[in-house]
Amino acid sequence: GIKDVESANNFLFKYRVVLQGSNVKDEGGNHVYFADTASAPTNMACVRSVISYGQLSGGECWQADAEQAFIQPLLDDSIHMYIFVPQEMQTETMKKNSIGVKNPVFRLRRPLYGWSRSGNIWEHHLAETLTNIGHKTINGISNGKDVWKAVDGWPQTFWKFGSKGKPVVLTVYVDDFILSGPGSGDEWPSIREHIRTTEPTGVGRVLGVHHTFQKEGTRTLTEIDMVDYVHQAVGMYNDHHGSKSWPLKQNVHYPWYEPTLQEISELSTQPGVFGPQAASLLMKALYCARMVRMDICYTINTLSRFVTKWNALCDKQLRHLFSYLNTSSNVKLHATVDSLDIEEVVLKAYPDADLAGSYDTTKSTSGGFVELAGPNGTAFPLDWYSKRQTATAHSTTEAELVSASKMLRESLVPLQTLWSIMLQRPVRCIVHEDNQAAISVINAGYSPQLRYLDKHHRISLGVVYDLCQHEDVDVEHIDTDKQKG
Repeated sequence: GIKDVESANNFLFKYRVVLQGSNVKDEGGNHVYFADTASAPTNMACVRSVISYGQLSGGECWQADAEQAFIQPLLDDSIHMYIFVPQEMQTETMKKNSIGVKNPVFRLRRPLYGWSRSGNIWEHHLAETLTNIGHKTINGISNGKDVWKAVDGWPQTFWKFGSKGKPVVLTVYVDDFILSGPGSGDEWPSIREHIRTTEPTGVGRVLGVHHTFQKEGTRTLTEIDMVDYVHQAVGMYNDHHGSKSWPLKQNVHYPWYEPTLQEISELSTQPGVFGPQAASLLMKALYCARMVRMDICYTINTLSRFVTKWNALCDKQLRHLFSYLNTSSNVKLHATVDSLDIEEVVLKAYPDADLAGSYDTTKSTSGGFVELAGPNGTAFPLDWYSKRQTATAHSTTEAELVSASKMLRESLVPLQTLWSIMLQRPVRCIVHEDNQAAISVINAGYSPQLRYLDKHHRISLGVVYDLCQHEDVDVEHIDTDKQKG
């Protein structure tokens, strides 16, 4: 395959030996299925948090790749797994040892790619290795400061006190290491003594996302982009035969096309030309939306509901999306961090929702945005989402409460835990809500006057009320034109 294929100048040819995981059988010839072996790498909200913490705490932020990560650990002696190796891939020693043997098998001693347990074994190996590095004890009791500790609720994320007495934090996405904090560079020798990695460098391209930093005094300005990736996605659209029927338009400056009633009536009954490849095109753009381009989240999530019932109206909306991407391909995400804000930064959340805003359903759509913010201009986007709600809301207030519940449970409170560890202090959270009625309900909690709410929405209200009663969480009104959700 080609690694970094979207980058015209920096791509690499790469091969990987893979176990045919779909053809694993036991000694009786029966297919073997593995359960509860899913791996759980870190996510981009954590990666962005680690990068911004590095800037906030002095500027140190590193990255490295584990070399052949999955095959670094040895399989436990209790695992007996034997594999067929194609003749052309056998070494001279393997051929010599299997002379006269028909269909020889070889014992697998390292977890190859393709086996469903490999990712889980690598993560366990990484966690066990890290948490045993520098484990110094006094009279058999660990002092706790020299040991990597896992961050609760954040997979593959670890922290410790570094050489400068301040927290350093490491997060790993499969084999991509991101490490930051004062003196974090001093941690690499001990890590690389036990885990093979490439030479650590300053953060640049992470998981296909480019990060460019500019230092201005105590401020660090960051540009985050996937411009090459967007160009490749647009090229993927143009290469599809459907682009002849739906060629890209020029100068499209908004991501969602709202159809007229006539278009809904006429086009939604006609088959679409992009149907078989719709999922591929949308998922290509979705990766970019999750990483950088939050402006296209709503469009992709809405269209993705139609991949099994694709029609001509979807074609038109898909054409509009890729026309917008083509027009805005050079758009980048900008962030600012001022190290003077380290004792005052807070997490700001912006939950929002429409009311039955889609033409095909009565259900509302939640939108949300979380950023790190400080009084001297710190503004670093950490997380965002756009997702259709699972039950119909009777009013905008109800829809806003459901969105706030999702925001608090899935994003804000976990980020508060992570940042409290990195900053070694309680981190204040501000929930910005543009609906006064929703704020009143949040502050008052559930009451018999709200008994018309269905079970789903009662639970959402209860969660929001309980979490917002915490002393480190405040709810503040914000004007709608400033509502980033």
